[in-house]
Amino acid sequence: ARRERGQKSEQRDVRECGQARCQQQDPENGQSRDQHRSHQATPRDLKAQLGSRLVARFWGEEAAKDAEEQFARTFRHHEVPEDAPVLPLIPEMADISALDLVAGLPGMASRQEARRLLTQGAVTVDGEKLEMQDRVSLHDGSWIKVGKRRYFRVQS
Repeated sequence: ARRERGQKSEQRDVRECGQARCQQQDPENGQSRDQHRSHQATPRDLKAQLGSRLVARFWGEEAAKDAEEQFARTFRHHEVPEDAPVLPLIPEMADISALDLVAGLPGMASRQEARRLLTQGAVTVDGEKLEMQDRVSLHDGSWIKVGKRRYFRVQS
């Protein structure tokens, strides 16, 4: 009975895999289940496919392709998004404390939230993590990342 359950499980893995080379292989040829699992799509890939299909359905194939590329640049390759909000460069930003900088960003609820983000290491300026006691010197073209998804560009 155990052998039968194992065979059924391997057959299910072949069916779920979706890769042409796995579907053509005979599950009784001695391949282990782990080899089929390596071809399965990850939840992240499935989520990206779903998102792409939804965007294509409502806004077209080209918009779906653009959205997928932007998602990959921002969240897989960790690049600054092109549509990040722009902060004007003012003279006070030449030398400012990290706490004052973060507390003054749009969408920041309070100085306490800014402190929490700084102590957790969730704020970077031009790729350098900020700490509470740091002083920051911003220039034209600097970028600020707060948390995982909020980006800001500094321009004069």
